Amino acid sequence: MSGKPQYQNLLALIQSFETMWAYYSQSDGELYDTECRGIVNSLISAIDDMAEKENSLNDQIEKTTVNKIKYSEIIEKLSGWANNADVAPFKTLGQSRRILFGFFSGLKLFLHVELQIPFTPTITMSATEIEHGERTMRWKGYLPGKLLKSSMEDPDKIVVGAGNARTIVVVGDIRRSQQLLAYTNNPDGFSRFMGRFIQLSRRLIEKNYGFFDKFTGDGFIAYFNENICQELGGDFIECFLDFVSQEQSSVNGLFLEWSQSLTRGLDEPVGLAIGADMGMVDFRDVDNHLISIGGAVVWANRMANEGDVGETIANKPLCEVLGSNPNVSLTPRNGRTKNGMPFEASKMTFCD
Repeated sequence: MSGKPQYQNLLALIQSFETMWAYYSQSDGELYDTECRGIVNSLISAIDDMAEKENSLNDQIEKTTVNKIKYSEIIEKLSGWANNADVAPFKTLGQSRRILFGFFSGLKLFLHVELQIPFTPTITMSATEIEHGERTMRWKGYLPGKLLKSSMEDPDKIVVGAGNARTIVVVGDIRRSQQLLAYTNNPDGFSRFMGRFIQLSRRLIEKNYGFFDKFTGDGFIAYFNENICQELGGDFIECFLDFVSQEQSSVNGLFLEWSQSLTRGLDEPVGLAIGADMGMVDFRDVDNHLISIGGAVVWANRMANEGDVGETIANKPLCEVLGSNPNVSLTPRNGRTKNGMPFEASKMTFCD
């Protein structure tokens, strides 16, 4: 190996950064954040110092491009990212992975030639690795973060596999939300309160290993799946019960504050009703859109429509499982659908 200690130092810094960057980029920026940015500062400093003294390296930087982006521009982007709060040097982590791969691959080949290293490094880019990272980020808004960090399984397979186990479907619906919209001081005020509601709900769903689906405009849909909860060390029925208890008690204060801020008093209270049912649900990813299909999804919506402020209404299949739980009291709440179909349900109450 040729005696160029500065080149050897630069090669070592590149290898160190790429090791940290692999973990950082695959974890959506949650692992080795400080370490990655710290190495970049040392790396850029080493490149700048050497480029001033070595014409060959300076030429490499000035003349070489990756996806039509000059090396000098990539260095500038990296330097800025090392000292700001952005998740990625470029627009997305996926784009950054591709650009930095080309950048560092070229630099490493240049350094191997300059150092007269007798073997050529194997430098490849794994399409599987890139796809895995992008699929993990695709499901980040749905699956519990703890699951994505701990499971080595493809997130797509986790979602499809959830359809092979029982699922409790939970639908939250704000009763008399139209009055909140009509009597909140301004649209921004409505958005702020609604934003606080959905953020609180999502935190509790994730805390209890729930699988978030969507915000419906004045509520949400979530799932407590047997496989997913078990993977995280929880029982899906207990996870569901913990969520409902925490959700109903947590949002009471928010809706009280919201009601007190309205331009006029309300004749009836506003608040959250929850509907739930249990069954097999088929989960599909259709063009990056989550589709859930199953009778429990339909009936959970009907149960939410049946409930009033502060109530949780469970359909019969779920009640049959909860009936033996000493912490839950079930009061019959039978009714009919809009089409006149009778149903048997119960109002859930938690025993002190």
